[in-house]
Amino acid sequence: MISIKDIVKPMMGSQSLLLGMGVAAVGYMLAPQLKKSMRPMAVKGTQGVMSLGDMTKRMYDDSKEKITSFMGERSSEIQDNLKYATEESHISSNFLKELVEERNVSNKIMQELKNSIVNLSEEIAQLRKADTVQGS
Repeated sequence: MISIKDIVKPMMGSQSLLLGMGVAAVGYMLAPQLKKSMRPMAVKGTQGVMSLGDMTKRMYDDSKEKITSFMGERSSEIQDNLKYATEESHISSNFLKELVEERNVSNKIMQELKNSIVNLSEEIAQLRKADTVQGS
């Protein structure tokens, strides 16, 4: 494979100078043509990049809006569920308090009934004793 060193190496002195001047002249003559043809491509490339940036921003904004909306709906549902759970908790708590109060009242009534039965048993025992004493 031929490299640039192989081409430039044999040229010494004025040949290198002439070659350099030729390359510079060709570059000078082609530069306006290249400039004219490259400018529209550069403009289109810049427009493409800007368009891609705008599209990306729109997609990001849409996604952000959807996520915000989704989270807002979920937050609302969570708030509703929490409110419902709190209400349920209060209802359960009130119901439990009522049950405890009813149990206490029932226990008191049962204690009174027990005391009454004990008193009646004692009276019956006393009456039997008195009846036994009279019968003897």
